[in-house]
Amino acid sequence: MEMLDKIEPPTIPDGYGISIAYACLLDIIRSISLTIECIVPGNEAQPAQIEYVASEEENRLHCQLINSSWCGLLAALSPLIDASTDESASENVLKAIQTFASLCGRLDLQIPRDAFITAICKASLPPHYALTVLNAAPQGVGSVIRGLIVRTYHHRAQQGPVMLTAKNLQCMRALLSLAHCHGSILGSAWHLVLTTLQHLVWILGLKPSTGGSLKAGRTTADANAVITTAVMADLPVLSAMLSRLFESSQYLDDVALHHLIDALCKLSHEAMELAYSNREPSLFAVAKLLETGLVNLPRVEVLWRPLTNHLLEVCQHPHIRMREWGVEAITYLVKAALQHKYQPPLRENQKLQTLLLGPLSELSTVPHGDVRQRQLECVLQVLHGAGETLSHGWPIVLGIIGAVSDHHGENLIRIAFQCLQLVVTDFLPVMPWRCLPHCVDTAAKFGSQTQELNISLTAVGLMWNISDYFYQNQEKLSQSLSGDSNVFPDFPGTPSMLPFDKLWMCLYARLGDLCVDSRPAVLFPLLDKVRSLSSSASNEKVDTGGNILIHHSRNTAQKQWAETQVLTLSGVARVFNTKRQLLQTLGDFPRAWSLLLEFIENSALSKNNEVSLAALKSFQEILYLNKGADGSNTVTGNTAAAGEESDIWAVAWRVWLSIGAESTSPPCENDVREELYIPSQAFLTALIQMFPAVFQHIKNRFVAADLQKLCKVLQNSVTVPIHGESTPFILPSVNDVSLTPLQEGVLTCIELLE
Repeated sequence: MEMLDKIEPPTIPDGYGISIAYACLLDIIRSISLTIECIVPGNEAQPAQIEYVASEEENRLHCQLINSSWCGLLAALSPLIDASTDESASENVLKAIQTFASLCGRLDLQIPRDAFITAICKASLPPHYALTVLNAAPQGVGSVIRGLIVRTYHHRAQQGPVMLTAKNLQCMRALLSLAHCHGSILGSAWHLVLTTLQHLVWILGLKPSTGGSLKAGRTTADANAVITTAVMADLPVLSAMLSRLFESSQYLDDVALHHLIDALCKLSHEAMELAYSNREPSLFAVAKLLETGLVNLPRVEVLWRPLTNHLLEVCQHPHIRMREWGVEAITYLVKAALQHKYQPPLRENQKLQTLLLGPLSELSTVPHGDVRQRQLECVLQVLHGAGETLSHGWPIVLGIIGAVSDHHGENLIRIAFQCLQLVVTDFLPVMPWRCLPHCVDTAAKFGSQTQELNISLTAVGLMWNISDYFYQNQEKLSQSLSGDSNVFPDFPGTPSMLPFDKLWMCLYARLGDLCVDSRPAVLFPLLDKVRSLSSSASNEKVDTGGNILIHHSRNTAQKQWAETQVLTLSGVARVFNTKRQLLQTLGDFPRAWSLLLEFIENSALSKNNEVSLAALKSFQEILYLNKGADGSNTVTGNTAAAGEESDIWAVAWRVWLSIGAESTSPPCENDVREELYIPSQAFLTALIQMFPAVFQHIKNRFVAADLQKLCKVLQNSVTVPIHGESTPFILPSVNDVSLTPLQEGVLTCIELLE
């Protein structure tokens, strides 16, 4: 009223119009929000999860409100953010943008939603930070939102230093708050948010640490990033806000969670592309994939495959830092997932065990040694921490361990073997019977590797440990085993073999494979393979240049195989002798007896004196059982039928006669070989001294033809010349009339016949 009498109007302050416009803009957004829905915004503790519910007509009205207003509102609010110097005013504008973006998201209006989010993203970055636009805005949207952030990069050379202002940090906090409270409506806009956060993380020098969280890791200030003391003080707070953002993903629904993971994977792909040019890669996306996976383990089935599939791609990357964090994320996730408490428990959930261990198994296809090392170290840690729960996961674990081969190097083989040792020593009792053949195969693989001899030797020992377990738990295993043809390999000639016997045969077959190892120390021979390989071995002297000294008795492959054959014969004969009563109850004892004597015959006719003499000693050993209680030597078990026993000794007589006839027959007159094989006196003596043991079992069937053959052997044996170097020790002196051991043996045979 006082101004009515004044002629001139009062002066209006310069900022009055802007203040009115500012208030109007905020009130318009508030009014639209109240019109569309009355929702209490989410807070830092738990994001808002209220769904938008409206009739079809109301929904059309609400969408029209947004479509009619968003361009003008955004065109006005964006300059306000840029121009505002008041922290409170900036905060109000940012909250208004957040509110409008959330309304757009609830109505599923993606273009205006992304435009308002883009405005906050741009305000969060330094003023001159370059943004590359890959996705142009659709027609009719206007120039305001041209620049949806899909991929950004920094022109360091052209733009000079990058300086973060207090307003940038304020906008960053608003962006984090938007993502935290309204993550469920972001959808594909997650990529805009995460791209911006990635660049802010780079500018702030935050580095990923254990578990995927970010910490200040800048050791020296970046030449192109200027960070004030105030910003440095805020780094821990910003890092905590970032972590809380991804921790809050546990409150997102499954669809929203997939949007988040998809955006992180897309961001990681872009970082991988840049890393191909040898630039330092951004690890933000990989670290946050890890963090997101860890907080969402209660619904691991929802996210596991898309998340780990991408991390497996990262592990294949040629840039070492990239794949280091890829394998770090996978191994950390697997260990955490196996320790998590599930309902039903993980021990009983075969599908979940297979799902969780799958990515660890797929790392076996990665060619990089550093990735394989981390994989095996993870397996070792899993065995220590959760081995007892892997009731259904053992095939995968054994597959990972057995996937290591010679070309992977000594270090990987050593780590893998540590895993196998732990499995065999601690977890055989909890391992399902179906996995036992696989365990045997894996141990045999380490026995045959050539990188580390000690590991091969220890692997053979592990196979013995497995055999001890089979023996000590035979009743339990026999009850649990079933004749599943998919578990056991085929054993030709024995179609009706019991499952427990097949389990033993798996072990024996692998031991047989180790018989043909080129290293004498590894050999644990079985007769058929030893015989074939020893007969074809070279007799050329081994070149010891640069190697350890080799004794002259072992300096050819043939001599080394001779040692193997000797060990074979003595070992098999000892086992056959001690377990003869058990073998006689199996039904095919005559066949086993004939087969063993065939090997002995073959070895006794070897041109190697060491092998032939060992064969006769083995022959002699199996002719006798252990001494009975009365001290007498007994032959064959009482359980054998009379006819069967007669056939057994007929075979023994035939083999003895064949050895004697072949070894003592004189050479042909036209044989012009430079070196003729002459059996030693020790061999002939042992052969003749064995006859009484055979004769007492065949004397009832001993006929004139047999006598004639025997006399031929005796006659030929005493006519065999003595090796020159042995003459002083065998032949008596002129004044000595004693007989040689061979001659005494022949006389004993003749006296026995009388």
